[in-house]
Amino acid sequence: MIKPSSNYILITSDRRRFVVTNERCRRILLDLYLCKEQSAQVQANQEPSEIALFRSSSLSTVPQSCNLRGQVFTWTNVTANLWLIALSRTTMTEILCPSQNMVTTTIQNTVLIHLPQTC
Repeated sequence: MIKPSSNYILITSDRRRFVVTNERCRRILLDLYLCKEQSAQVQANQEPSEIALFRSSSLSTVPQSCNLRGQVFTWTNVTANLWLIALSRTTMTEILCPSQNMVTTTIQNTVLIHLPQTC
């Protein structure tokens, strides 16, 4: 997991300017909020991790500037024998199905694995 730099992130609809704040905004309408006046920052060299991830066109790697908290290792069953695996670092994994040889593979980031019906 990534440790957030603040409690809230305000981002313009064009994704070019942002504000990170710990101040809570007041909800005015369903999708309209009123926040304490703050100056929006334009894309900077040292933008917070959450902004870098939001602007990223690919989530295959986490920016090195991000402050990672702990490690992520989750297997989520999507459908019968289809698993979504999310990892925070490259991991060697062994899969053993009944009456089959063990398969050793390296998994990076997030992948979908389809296991044989006999697993």
